Amino acid sequence: MTSGLRPVAFALCLLVATVIPLAGIGAGAVTVESVTYAESGVVSTPDDAVVIWASDSHEFAVDLSADASHEAAVCLTANASNGPVELACRNVSVVADEQRTVTVSTGAWSSNLTGDRRVRAVVTDNETGERLDRRSLTLTVLERTGDLDDDGLTNEEEVEAGTDRRHNDTDGDTVSDSFEVRLYDTSPTNNDSDSDGLGDGLEIKVYHTDPLDADTDGDGLADGREVDIGTVTTRADTDRDGLEDGPEVNTYQTNATAADTDDDGLADGAEVELGTNPTMADTDEDALTDGEEVTLYDTDPTRADTDGDGLDDDIEVFENNTDPTVADTDGDGLGDSDETNNHGTDPLVDEPDLDR
Repeated sequence: MTSGLRPVAFALCLLVATVIPLAGIGAGAVTVESVTYAESGVVSTPDDAVVIWASDSHEFAVDLSADASHEAAVCLTANASNGPVELACRNVSVVADEQRTVTVSTGAWSSNLTGDRRVRAVVTDNETGERLDRRSLTLTVLERTGDLDDDGLTNEEEVEAGTDRRHNDTDGDTVSDSFEVRLYDTSPTNNDSDSDGLGDGLEIKVYHTDPLDADTDGDGLADGREVDIGTVTTRADTDRDGLEDGPEVNTYQTNATAADTDDDGLADGAEVELGTNPTMADTDEDALTDGEEVTLYDTDPTRADTDGDGLDDDIEVFENNTDPTVADTDGDGLGDSDETNNHGTDPLVDEPDLDR
């Protein structure tokens, strides 16, 4: 009986020996949950894209989860023109039902790996060689001394300036980033560096104003405002009337492009000095223009009756032919108005018998 049982026992042992290794290997999966750039040395970009320097070393974080235990390799590869290039690998032990983060470090990247690249984290079972999972990350690899947009600034200089490494004129003001940084000292990310309403390109190429000074000629008007109203941005007194453009526009409401706004024969600057209204041809409303009063009759353009004789200047000039600057034209002791209005005498004759 004993010899009859041996084949059965042998068969049972063989069955046990066959099952145990299968249980040890396990059939569960390892999943790459995510792959991220793990360092703070990533190049700062407006769109928060991952941009790294080729010459630096880098670390990537690979998040794993597993249904079963594995001895595995986590490798990083990057796509190149001639196929994937292995960057670095790390052996890890993955425990069933455990989540863990694996950090994989890489050295400097070769020049054929610059530009936009897809980095893959690939997990492979070390015993079977089976690829368990993979996940990719898109990033841009730059050389510090390179010039991606051919604007004359290195990639590193563009990062420092905050400009777009892919466009040679980041702010679209028609001045290249390189010229803004190295030649004009204007902002390559703000198309109007001095906030005067005139773009840097227009200031430099068209109006020849200072793109760093909102009021190039110091007349009290911003350059952009001067362009709008037609004054000269580089000359404080466009019409050369003795008043700077700023006061003409902001204080006196005169025409900064016309020397004599009210066309009375007096330049606006002269009117301001005299106290006349540069926007009103006859300030004292005596029917004589301010220019006539000053240049022809020597009367006061701010007083309708210059000599205070009771006759307005225009009456004396046009009707009586008396002197509007002398109250008693004929010097007979009677004022011009008194002779004209009260006595009926001639204000031009001082002989009593000829006055009538």
